[in-house]
Formats: sequence, structure tokens, C-alpha cells
Amino acid sequence: MSELSGTQNEADRLLHRVVGNGMVASVGAVTIFQLNYMTQDGVFLARPVPAGELSEIHTVEVTIEVQNPYAPLNSLGDNPQALFSSSLWQQTRLASQNSRR
Repeated sequence: MSELSGTQNEADRLLHRVVGNGMVASVGAVTIFQLNYMTQDGVFLARPVPAGELSEIHTVEVTIEVQNPYAPLNSLGDNPQALFSSSLWQQTRLASQNSRR
């Protein structure tokens, strides 16, 4: 059962954060949270990245999408669908220069 079963959007999920050995905290609802890892040559690594290839990670790409949990129904045609407004954020972040040390 979804943690957000009270919303109209079936795709939303809570994003949790844990710092160190601390408590789990919910930081928001997302519909997409994806991490992609690339080598120095820009080749995407398979996920999950095997332990032997962790040192190959040079760039991390983060993709997050959030959608409105409630939406009006599109009543056109025989199959009405909810029209959720969304916002997509994607950023490619270079790793620290010290990552190889």
C-alpha cells in the first residue's frame, strides 16, 4: 500500500533521508528519483554499480520529478485520465577532484 494512499496520484512516493545513523525523515513526495553514474569517458555504468566498478564513477546525474498529488480529470473520449502537473529537475554534477585519492 502506498504511503500516500490519501492522494489522487498513484505514482507519488515519499522520499526519505537518513543522515549518519540518525532517524529516517520524510523530505517530500516524488514521482521519479533516479541516479545515473558515468565514467570519465561519459559511459553509463549499469545499476546497481558493482562493487568492483565504484572507482570508475566520475559523474553522477540526478533526475527528480514531482507531480501535483491532485489533478482535474480530462473528460475527453471514453477513457478519462487525471492531468497531473509536473516539474522535472535533472542535473549532472562532476565528482570532487579528490575522489580518486
